Amino acid sequence: MSIYEYDEEKHIAQEKKQAREEGIEFGIKSGIESGIESVNKLNSFLAEHGRTDDIIKAASNPAYQKQLMKELKIK
Repeated sequence: MSIYEYDEEKHIAQEKKQAREEGIEFGIKSGIESGIESVNKLNSFLAEHGRTDDIIKAASNPAYQKQLMKELKIK
């Protein structure tokens, strides 16, 4: 490629696309890790308080799991 063939706009667009994809990947990974941490906190709390029925119910009922997290102020 000669210097005359360099397309700055194309290069910038490619860099932006790559940065966006990396940002999305990072966001997804962070979100998954945060979700796992929240569920672990919920399960630990429920286990410590002998609420095994709630652990079982929350595992199969996302709405109930969210309700418990809100009730117990787990983020």
